[in-house]
Amino acid sequence: MYVEGLEGLKALEDYFLDNGLLKNSKYRNTHTNTNATIKSVENGKVITFDLVGVKKEDISINIKDNYLILKGDRKDSDGKVITKNNYRFPFPKDLDRSSCSSEYENGVLQLSFDFIEKEKDLFEIFI
Repeated sequence: MYVEGLEGLKALEDYFLDNGLLKNSKYRNTHTNTNATIKSVENGKVITFDLVGVKKEDISINIKDNYLILKGDRKDSDGKVITKNNYRFPFPKDLDRSSCSSEYENGVLQLSFDFIEKEKDLFEIFI
């Protein structure tokens, strides 16, 4: 799945809803112009945020209490905040938070997470 723009936010929300991680849409960021996409890859998910005009040092990303929290303020030349970008999503239980890699280039932030390896259904005990 790969969806751009506001549809990407909806796709991300749908992913959380489909996995029982989001009960309503109160976490959805609808008051800024930031776009987000989510893409399934072979071993996990890639979440991309469009943060044009936000400097790398003004971005913070945390996972706390099973929530992915992203903040990034766009500032003018005097340091005054022009646009606030705040996201708070329940962090999916099937993604390994320690596997996260991030990349920020030309106003695009990309977060990549691997799936947690599921235990095999069969566990053999040797005698």
